[in-house]
Amino acid sequence: MPSPTIVITDAEQLRQWQQGAGQPWFLLLFTTAGCAPCRALLPVLEQTVQSSDQRLALLQVDAGQLSPLAQQYQVRSVPQVLLFQGPRLWGRLQGLQTRRQVDAFLQAFMPQPDAHSLPVPASADIAGLRRAAADAPLQAAAQAALIQSLLQQAHRPALLAEARQRLQQLPDELLRDPELARLQSLLHWLERPVPAGCEWRVAAHRQVADGHFNAAVETLLQVPQLVQRSDLQALLVELLNVLPDRQAANGYRRRLFALLA
Repeated sequence: MPSPTIVITDAEQLRQWQQGAGQPWFLLLFTTAGCAPCRALLPVLEQTVQSSDQRLALLQVDAGQLSPLAQQYQVRSVPQVLLFQGPRLWGRLQGLQTRRQVDAFLQAFMPQPDAHSLPVPASADIAGLRRAAADAPLQAAAQAALIQSLLQQAHRPALLAEARQRLQQLPDELLRDPELARLQSLLHWLERPVPAGCEWRVAAHRQVADGHFNAAVETLLQVPQLVQRSDLQALLVELLNVLPDRQAANGYRRRLFALLA
């Protein structure tokens, strides 16, 4: 298999990559000739990139030959790996790293494949969940499974209305269940008014209504005015609070904090 590493020979080549010549997310590895830890780290990063399903690229720079670039990014020792999304620097790793350490670093910043883009339940599946909920009216898990499936198709007004009605009819003690509380917050998020002509709000709302939570978070993170507008930040934080995958939510929070820093 050919090496996935792209050797950067001048600053203009890197600038073109940052402006959209390649994948939006990439690792920039600073090395020097004769650096043993650099040679050991390179195959670790190559394996990571090869298993990323083309979501990540690997660029390599000789810090000795391109010292102005190393100075620009304050690289004082090698090996050093910088994670970029286009021109934005998200984080860095210094020294030799294991594959596990690299993966943990990437998971803290990069959007992960959306594990909660679940298959849309068939009508028969929802009918079965309705029967299970009717048979166990005070069982939180049964109620949550049905309401989750209804909200997963929130683009259908009748199913959204049914989810709302079922949540309203649940006793207060049942609503203290963490999953049901999350679903109640998700319903509130979905029922927020969507301004006409606001493309990113329309897109994020549609993605959440279809169960594509991570895609919706990515849509909001890419809004150019996010840093300046506290209302957009609040909307994003509310969405992170209702993500089914808590680990993914924490990773997105770190990205948001880095963006606002």
